[in-house]
Amino acid sequence: LAEECASEPVLKENTFTAPSKQSQSQDSLESLCKCLLHCCDSAWIPTVIKMSQDAPHAQILQHFYSILSFQFILVPSLMPVFTNKLASSGFFRLPLEHKGLLCAGNSSVLTVRTVHCGKDFEEVDNLLLHNLPSLCCRLSDWPSLLRDTPGLQLSEYKGPRATQYCMVILLHLTMQHGDRLLPDQTVFPSVVWLLHSVQAQGDCAPPRFVLRSALFLLAADTRQDPKPRRVNSLPLLLKLLCVMETSDPPSSSSDSSKMDGVHFKLLYHAGRLKPSDTESLLPALNFLYCCLSLSPAHCTDRAVSVLLSNSGLMDQLQTVLSSSSSSSLFAPSACPPSALLCCSHLLLSSLVTLQHVHSSQVQKSISWSLDEAVQRLLVQKRNTDNLSLVSLLRLLQALLDADLEPEVVSLTSGPSLVGPRPLGVEDGSLYPLGTRGAQCLSTALSGLLLQKHELLLRASVNCLGSLLGFLQRRSPSTAKFVVCQQWNRFLVYCLLSSGESYRLHPVVHKLITILMKHGSSAAVLWEPDLLRVMEAVEWRGVKELSEEATQSLRLLLTQTLRSVLQPPLTEEQKQRVKSVIKSLALHTPPNLPSKVLRVGGVSICLSDFTVKSEVFQ
Repeated sequence: LAEECASEPVLKENTFTAPSKQSQSQDSLESLCKCLLHCCDSAWIPTVIKMSQDAPHAQILQHFYSILSFQFILVPSLMPVFTNKLASSGFFRLPLEHKGLLCAGNSSVLTVRTVHCGKDFEEVDNLLLHNLPSLCCRLSDWPSLLRDTPGLQLSEYKGPRATQYCMVILLHLTMQHGDRLLPDQTVFPSVVWLLHSVQAQGDCAPPRFVLRSALFLLAADTRQDPKPRRVNSLPLLLKLLCVMETSDPPSSSSDSSKMDGVHFKLLYHAGRLKPSDTESLLPALNFLYCCLSLSPAHCTDRAVSVLLSNSGLMDQLQTVLSSSSSSSLFAPSACPPSALLCCSHLLLSSLVTLQHVHSSQVQKSISWSLDEAVQRLLVQKRNTDNLSLVSLLRLLQALLDADLEPEVVSLTSGPSLVGPRPLGVEDGSLYPLGTRGAQCLSTALSGLLLQKHELLLRASVNCLGSLLGFLQRRSPSTAKFVVCQQWNRFLVYCLLSSGESYRLHPVVHKLITILMKHGSSAAVLWEPDLLRVMEAVEWRGVKELSEEATQSLRLLLTQTLRSVLQPPLTEEQKQRVKSVIKSLALHTPPNLPSKVLRVGGVSICLSDFTVKSEVFQ
């Protein structure tokens, strides 16, 4: 009766007086429904469950679960609390066991669907809705079902594979609420078998909500002693971690906390891997890098502390970086693959940056030769692939932003960077880079900017900006000397002569801006340099500019008005610049989410290579 009344809008809106009540107070239909729910919760449900434990009766249970389903309709606002209470009391197991024993109706469909109210709710809802009714087997049969290799299925939500995914989600949900449908020693090999089967069969990767559940299950008992099957599964698990992280980056502190507490558990064993085990180490380092780069900075404090305290991980990074050294004792065949070296550079750059932000404690630093890094960029770049150059520049940028005094990395210098000891005043203030090293690095970055490789362009100009910032803080005269070199005039000319796309490119804007900021009136002229940029934006219009290009162009033009050019700007030219700045201020391009680029087997976070925009005072 209550269910029928609850479906009538008129009865929902009006109140009625209970005949037994002496007072004239009004009661609503919702009050009646709440009273019924309280009676069910306190007396009816416990009684039926207790009676069914010894002798379950199919007809009684069918009515029981049907009435439970109606309760989700009566007072929807109370359902999250009611459902969580059912789930935390082990109610998942009961209907599944009854269903396997008696095949009694839909049983827990609505219960499970209401419990799972997090990310991807609609996708999970569809999967459970299509597969729970047909899941009629004993829990003891689940491991064998998870190990089945079904044939091709046409629907993502129907078929044997979808039923397996449904079981994975149920195992995850029950474990989240303190229950275990199967023992851990059974869950782990069954889930690993399923994931290997999907990979071997060439099927599409499981949906991300299934991956999330699978990884939760696999991470649940990683604090126990490692077993061979877990170590052998690391390559697959770490690849899945990286896929999930890059396709579904954390967007809040809650998501980051889950990442921190669940996914990082799987890397407990990664610290024991050998650097030669590229198949496992590469996805491990790549995953860690993506986690740190894709998470908001305020959410990475704990993660950075965990990683910096992992001596095994720091030793691995040290081994990879040392084996890539030109002066190392390793044979060329023993040098790490470029993808592994790239991941090491990127992860280390994130650790340097975030340790500086959070002032995290560092237990073991990594030794790294700044001398060899600069020489690689200057004389060995033709023998180094672009991916390694890009990651090396990203690391150098992070180190320069930390004034070459990072706690995470212990930098060593060399005679090609600094002069003989005792060091002069300039070399001392710029140590371990030195005056000669600053000039060499500047020359190398200018050469890389002419390569016109997109990521290399971005990494180079960001590194150049960090270099000049470091020089300005330590030795302003050296900074001015570097930007006033005639080579910079040639560089600007070449880039602006490469077509309209480069005249509106954020990298070119950033380059011209930092040259003007640090006082190089000789490297940048109104005509033809700035005039080419102005004409390009006036002809194209600001509406087609990306957010990054809009910001970089606005800063360029603002710096143009503040700089003393030779010859100085006329009033007409100043008004022309101000007019474009005004148009840019009115332009609000869409803020696109951070993307991940897959290059050479490595996932690279493009946010790390966004052209850095600095507000110049």
